[in-house]
Amino acid sequence: MDEIMDEIEVFPEGFSQEIRKESISSYNAGVLGGNDLDFIKAYCNTAFRFIEDNGLNKSKSVSINYNILFEQILFYVLAAQQPEKKVATVLPDIINDSGYMYEQFCDFSTFFTTRPYMHIIGGYKK
Repeated sequence: MDEIMDEIEVFPEGFSQEIRKESISSYNAGVLGGNDLDFIKAYCNTAFRFIEDNGLNKSKSVSINYNILFEQILFYVLAAQQPEKKVATVLPDIINDSGYMYEQFCDFSTFFTTRPYMHIIGGYKK
């Protein structure tokens, strides 16, 4: 995050406070949908503006995974700003970014006995 933050100049409201926390909250956007179309539209517009305002659509750095910012963290920030809105998730667990284990997400031999869906995370995609 420190490397990414060095390149960001314009933040959506509330975003910079979240990104500076010791543990940054987010929603995994592996499956995203819903029926609150006004919220989803506002989220998408904010994400596109965030990308454009910071020139991320023209970034020369391909080694940094910016999508975490405008897919996962931004969605969390916008949802948290409206506590009356409830976000439902496919998997009920709260998982620390560096705390997920192979068995929780990528063990094909036992996965479907414990969970109905699979979404491989991060380095386990290799």
